[in-house]
Amino acid sequence: MSNAFYAAEQAARVGAALVGQDFVLAGLIARDFEADFGGGSGATVDVRVPGALPSRTRGIYDKTTAITMDEIAEQTIPVTLTEHAYSAVSLSEGDLDLD
Repeated sequence: MSNAFYAAEQAARVGAALVGQDFVLAGLIARDFEADFGGGSGATVDVRVPGALPSRTRGIYDKTTAITMDEIAEQTIPVTLTEHAYSAVSLSEGDLDLD
């Protein structure tokens, strides 16, 4: 029997159809990190990076130096998945069946 590979769009379509029919499945789908990833297709995913601000200082008794206001700029970075990370161990039939 050969393996069948599906694109993310195909898996999402099937999942949406199943969720519409079975509400138990909807409770099992975790969407905690959904906001961290944007659109993408194939091996490239857009990852959202929260904005960062520089820290600033002024003297504790300084009343004359103006406070500098900064702007928060969030961005997305396209990440292309090119490597497959894995760990493999060679096992004998005895290891698989008896141990």
